[in-house]
Amino acid sequence: VRCVLGGADVSSSLVAQRFDHIVYTGGSRVAKLIMAAAAPNMTPVTLELGGKSPVVMCPGVDLKEACLRVITAKFTNTGQTCIAPDFVLAEKGVRDEMVSLMVKAVHDMLRDSHKAEHYGRLVNAQSAERIRSALEEDHGGKVLCGGAEAPAGEVEQAHRFVQPTLVLDPRKESKLLQEEIFGPVLPIITVESVNEAIDYINANPKPLALYVFAPAATAEQVISNTSSGAVVVGDALVHKGNPHLPFGGIGNSGMGRMHGLHGFRELSNERAVMYRPLFMPSPLRLPINGTLAKAAYAYATLRPGKALRRHFLKLLAVLLPLFLLLRRRRLR
Repeated sequence: VRCVLGGADVSSSLVAQRFDHIVYTGGSRVAKLIMAAAAPNMTPVTLELGGKSPVVMCPGVDLKEACLRVITAKFTNTGQTCIAPDFVLAEKGVRDEMVSLMVKAVHDMLRDSHKAEHYGRLVNAQSAERIRSALEEDHGGKVLCGGAEAPAGEVEQAHRFVQPTLVLDPRKESKLLQEEIFGPVLPIITVESVNEAIDYINANPKPLALYVFAPAATAEQVISNTSSGAVVVGDALVHKGNPHLPFGGIGNSGMGRMHGLHGFRELSNERAVMYRPLFMPSPLRLPINGTLAKAAYAYATLRPGKALRRHFLKLLAVLLPLFLLLRRRRLR
């Protein structure tokens, strides 16, 4: 095993080599460059690219527990996980209660987050500035808690801090809904019905994960009419820790599958190996025997039932070697 450190020039040089397989985790822009560099060598690639993973919230579920799970998943590692919930599609009938529960959950779990050591900062200054910029623009939404500015005098700019923030109904064209957030900001979008939520999901690039909080029949409707790398019903984020499930994206959120046996197969070449004994004459030879050809044609065109087909094959397995042995003796 060799670990190579470097920037874009080193990475470009590496992916141009004749590797058996390339695995990349990151954004779709760089992934396209990697695919282009791997193409001349026909090197297969596995890409885990993230994206905007939606939450669908419907009536008929325990809203309090659902909101606690969404908030926990969203603000884990300050929202800097590839499968973090990126936005919530909330049915109008549960929207107000859900918003109230989520604001309370943020307050209860993350109060004084700008002081608490357990709550992290953004990975670098560029990430913090990118998220602040999205919050400071005229996004058209209502900030329910948090916001672009930290409490006055509490946090220095160099601390890369962004408050845990909930934004209700920002404009569709805003950065909050057009770019992967990858930070502690959760937009909430009001929809009239689950059908509108499905249409919204299908109108955007396919996500790495989809989280559904709905009764079984409604959840099945969402699953059947959308496409994503994974679906979790009743929770978020937890599928990443299940080694029995394949992990990966589809379309703009990636390709290939990892984890457990799925990852082993992804990085393996399943090569076919077949042994054939030489002690028995092969029926596959030229010139083709006319009798055998007619029998095979009759079998293929008559389309016999399973029982007849099974007995015919057994009979053929016995008669064919005898026929070939007799033929060989005659030739001698």
